[in-house]
Amino acid sequence: MTNVKFIPVIGLFGGRAVQALANTIVGVQGVKSLSSVGSSNRHEKTQRYLSLAVAAGSSGGPLLAGTLFEVSDYWVAWKTAFAASSLGIILQSLMLVPLEDLSREPEVTEVPRHPKEGPDETSSLLSSSLKSMKTIKTHLPADIESAKRDLNLYLHLLTSRRYMGGILSSVCFAIVSVSFDTTMPLHVGEAFGWGSQLTGVLFAVLHGPHVFLSVPMHWLKNRVGSHHTASVGFLGLGVLLWLAGTPGSEQVSWAASGDRGAVIYAGTVAAAGVFMSLLHGAGLTETACAVQELETQKNDAFDEEAVAHAMVISSLSVKLGLFLGPIISGWLVETRGYYDMSCVLAMMCLTCAVQAAWNLR
Repeated sequence: MTNVKFIPVIGLFGGRAVQALANTIVGVQGVKSLSSVGSSNRHEKTQRYLSLAVAAGSSGGPLLAGTLFEVSDYWVAWKTAFAASSLGIILQSLMLVPLEDLSREPEVTEVPRHPKEGPDETSSLLSSSLKSMKTIKTHLPADIESAKRDLNLYLHLLTSRRYMGGILSSVCFAIVSVSFDTTMPLHVGEAFGWGSQLTGVLFAVLHGPHVFLSVPMHWLKNRVGSHHTASVGFLGLGVLLWLAGTPGSEQVSWAASGDRGAVIYAGTVAAAGVFMSLLHGAGLTETACAVQELETQKNDAFDEEAVAHAMVISSLSVKLGLFLGPIISGWLVETRGYYDMSCVLAMMCLTCAVQAAWNLR
């Protein structure tokens, strides 16, 4: 009987594992495809459009799913997910086939009518061995040069303060944002008794501002620099994360009385959405600009393939944060509570604010 109860759990985790694997494969392929389209000075604009699309889906998806689940049932809400997945499969299939491959005619190789015969009893064994040795010698220098080029690429990336600052900013922001998303539904349900519809509204309030503030925030970044906007964003988000942990906490009594806690939490989430719009895509944009600079300065080490590898690494940093965030936040909530988790995330944001002010431009 116990084994039967574990079957849905195993199916759930297995499905999520397959989904994560497919998402990673498609994400890496998508970044490589985008990095090969257009010139290198368009990478910043591409990353900005990507972050805008992610914000639109992050705000609209939970709001739609929560409303459908509240007014109908779970299966109706899942039908929208199936429809979105079907549309995603179609778009990803179009993305994975480059246009030049569609227009390229298949090459036809003519096979000679009288192929050259292989070695027989009268052929020299020494000559064939010498030819094999020459082939190995010609391949070895090419492999060594390729390994040296890859090593130089990673050394240039690791020693670039701007690139590593963008990587750290991406990881930190991904951890904080996904931790907020993971723990918020359970917290508002336990502390305020809110259902899925109000939770979906909170997600829209949290992620929606970036959709509307993307253009002015981009203008502000170009005006004052990403190191100012990112440091202010992390600093404000750290303070708001601490404030979001106070409602419903016994350690902060003034925020737990009556409806005051719900008002404080909703206002904090709305303000956090504004500060998060300063951080959406900031790390990826900085890594793209750093790669563009390195491509100009180190032209011998940064070809088209190297640029694609650098952009894939920056994209994987976001995946790393999305992987670590639920583990860290879930463990902290279970062992210490929501308030302590908020304090840890707030300290992480304050640390990232310092490194962003130091490394970004």
